[in-house]
Amino acid sequence: AEKLNKVEIDVEKLKTQNQQFNQRFDAIDKKFDAVDKKFEEVNSRLNTITLGFLSIVGILVTGLLGVIGKLVFFPNV
Repeated sequence: AEKLNKVEIDVEKLKTQNQQFNQRFDAIDKKFDAVDKKFEEVNSRLNTITLGFLSIVGILVTGLLGVIGKLVFFPNV
């Protein structure tokens, strides 16, 4: 009977530890979700900055090609 009581107490301890681990895992999952959201925000901002930068570079290259084309095809004008 004493061993049975000890087993029951051990089972209760295991149940409480399991609940504690589940709570910790839930907290870790929430933190990972928050980190994922931050990465997505940074990624979208980086994409926006990249598009803006490439647009400016494209405009500058187009202007330079226009100037070079004018100098090559109409050198005296």
